[in-house]
Amino acid sequence: MPLVEVHTPDAAAQAEALAAHVAEALRRTLALGGPAGLIVSGGRSPVPFFERLAQADLPWFRVTITLADERCVPPGHPDRNDALVRRHLRQGPAAAA
Repeated sequence: MPLVEVHTPDAAAQAEALAAHVAEALRRTLALGGPAGLIVSGGRSPVPFFERLAQADLPWFRVTITLADERCVPPGHPDRNDALVRRHLRQGPAAAA
């Protein structure tokens, strides 16, 4: 994916713009006929982006979401990145991913 520079007035607009850009990249990949992969990092900063992207109209069942990293905390701990992705990205339409 090429580097894209976007100027937004605030964090909410930035999350919206990023979600739209990533959703469009997923659409282009899925249009080629195969599955698509989305690799994300955890932490608090991507939460607004995750929540907006989760609502994108995509065939989410063809998208695999995985983590680029994980925190060194025990399985089931609420601070784990996989829990963050389940709470904020794998919701609504994106639950099918």
